Amino acid sequence: MANDLLDVPISRLRRQLAGVVRRGGEDVFTVMSRLRDASESGGTQIVQALDDLGDRFQPADLHKLRIAARRLRYTAEVLDVMRGQPTGAPPLFKQVQERLGRVHDADVLGAWLGRQAERAGKQGQVTLAAEARRQQEWFRETSEREHRVFLEDHPRALLGRALEALAPGRSVAREAT
Repeated sequence: MANDLLDVPISRLRRQLAGVVRRGGEDVFTVMSRLRDASESGGTQIVQALDDLGDRFQPADLHKLRIAARRLRYTAEVLDVMRGQPTGAPPLFKQVQERLGRVHDADVLGAWLGRQAERAGKQGQVTLAAEARRQQEWFRETSEREHRVFLEDHPRALLGRALEALAPGRSVAREAT
């Protein structure tokens, strides 16, 4: 249930939670407990995935990290609202998410341009194919450069701060080592 809830926009989530409570579903304490569990397990998983990836440029794995950061951000936003106090975690998760989004966007656009170059080449559009290949290379380099910037932001430390803000006194980032 917690995983399904994390894929729902916050405003819709609030309405759905209110509906669950009206129908006699889980009480707020149970929902809070499950959200905390989701944040802890998600935190452990994202830190472990980041550690496993190291500094390697693997766009598909980096995109999975982005999705995990988004899910943790949404969890943190819901927990902040339900607690009635901001933790500072959502903006930190968003920073990771946005940086990885730049990597992903450039990678996806480069791949698309590669397909366009191939199509143009098959159709005998040599000039168009050459330009698409040039643009493909530029976006590949851009994606790799954004990845380096991501690494320079010390993502493990950033995630550690976000997870510590989300659950003070229990650092998932330290436990994953």
